[in-house]
Amino acid sequence: MENIHIAIVGEQPMPIIIPVFQYLPNTLTLICTEETAKYAAYIKSALALDERTRQIRLNIYEPFVSPHDPNDTDTAVKKTLDLYRDARAAVNITGGTKIMSTAATIRARQYNADIIYVISQKKGVILHWSENEQISRDDILVNIPIDVRFACHGLTAVNGEEWDERHQKIAKMFARLAVNNPNQHLTYRLAKNVTGSALHNEVVIPNTAAKEKEIAISIAKMGYWKINTADHGKIRIKIPDDPKVREFISGKWLEAYAYTVCKESGLFDQCWSNVKINRENMVENELDLVVCKNEDMAICSCKTSMPSTGDANKAIYELDSVASPDLAGRFCGKILITTARQLSENAMRRAENKIKMLTQVALPNLAQNIANALKNC
Repeated sequence: MENIHIAIVGEQPMPIIIPVFQYLPNTLTLICTEETAKYAAYIKSALALDERTRQIRLNIYEPFVSPHDPNDTDTAVKKTLDLYRDARAAVNITGGTKIMSTAATIRARQYNADIIYVISQKKGVILHWSENEQISRDDILVNIPIDVRFACHGLTAVNGEEWDERHQKIAKMFARLAVNNPNQHLTYRLAKNVTGSALHNEVVIPNTAAKEKEIAISIAKMGYWKINTADHGKIRIKIPDDPKVREFISGKWLEAYAYTVCKESGLFDQCWSNVKINRENMVENELDLVVCKNEDMAICSCKTSMPSTGDANKAIYELDSVASPDLAGRFCGKILITTARQLSENAMRRAENKIKMLTQVALPNLAQNIANALKNC
């Protein structure tokens, strides 16, 4: 038997996208107002990106309905259900105004159609009324690609270049240094030397810093930089005059580390690094890391050092802006990853419950900590 979905379109597309990926109907009809027509168009474009949903027959009902006239929605649902008398029908009432969803519910019950409602406050649940009055709570078990998630909000998302094996290994070494020598670890001193107004080409490691020397020599063997011996067992790291190397040393290594451990962990459906998102008439944004699992997605910002309250507040503001409901939806969490040991109370208050903060202590088990934060975003 053919399965059809009818969905009331609001300003949040994900409650429509989720059941489509969960149940994969043969036909989807979107009922929208003039104001939400653009979201219907976004959904249509998004579903065309994935081979599982590309074959779904998608219709945008016309004429557009009024958000305040229940008769409009009632007529739209009735006419659509009349077209598919022999099909198994489900009406998604999550979106739209209360008047629209009420009208859709009444008409759906008259036709013995199933009713779907996605509960955003209790993640992982689709409330489902079937034609025999059974109410079930279906776990959300879907793998919705990152580009589809952004596309349903009208955004183009492009996965950045993946980190090669050498950079992944070096990033892990830097992370170990950041945890084992938290006060003046090598990565901090390297970053200090390759940024700012005065650029230096050398960093000295004293004889007493055995772990730093060991890792510096290992990185040199990979051909990433050269080292020279100095007096009293010291070694000097010769930093290459290469903008990409200096960029990696100054902070990109944390992005590479976060991406690598998340990718290797198997805890996520997808992990993207250096993600570029774009929309017409919008300045392009680059996201350090995006991960997703089932219905949830998180945008992660990686900061190697945020010693001042001002720096922390700026990072929180940027992350809050780029992961706003308008750009990424309510099923998108925000995670700030930093090598700082702690953030100021002011910064923590600024983040409140909207942004999950992962500091230096989270680095050794970063993938699991990101997965835990994603569940609670």
